[in-house]
Amino acid sequence: VSANIGGSVRADNGIAIFVGNANVASIGLVTVTTTAGQTVRASGGDGINAVNFGTGGVTVVSNAPISSGGAGVNTLQSGITAISLGTAGNVSVTTNGAVGTATDRAQILGVVAAILNPASTGDVSVAIGSGGVASVNAGVGVQNAGTGTVTVSNTGSVNSSTGTGIVTDARDGATFINANANVT
Repeated sequence: VSANIGGSVRADNGIAIFVGNANVASIGLVTVTTTAGQTVRASGGDGINAVNFGTGGVTVVSNAPISSGGAGVNTLQSGITAISLGTAGNVSVTTNGAVGTATDRAQILGVVAAILNPASTGDVSVAIGSGGVASVNAGVGVQNAGTGTVTVSNTGSVNSSTGTGIVTDARDGATFINANANVT
């Protein structure tokens, strides 16, 4: 399942972009790509939510900035949520556009990336680009319940007003954090 979003998307009550694969027998990758120069706005939901129950993994490349929708500032829940529940496949999130701002923060997490199946051999990686992340709770939350690794890097700032900038949890694999800009 692949979604290339060429325009702006706004949801005033829920998730702006949802792409999912509910077929547990599927080996296909779930991908979401947004376009620079456009916007993703959501109130009461995530900006982008991508989930795969199969074994293909999840890839999100967000080139558009993500912020709150028409219900007003600070109504974006999480900027990006990317989750795999299958036994294989990697989860990868790359942000080039900003996720939240200092005056319009993601209320839960800026970016969530996770493999939730303990039998999975996949890796989880998050790369925060120059647009950065601004959230109330953790800026970036990454979990791997399987045997693969967790990698987080940033060239843009990751700022949480009440939580931790980057939170990781790797059950059996190694964790790598490459902070190349402020993390607060």
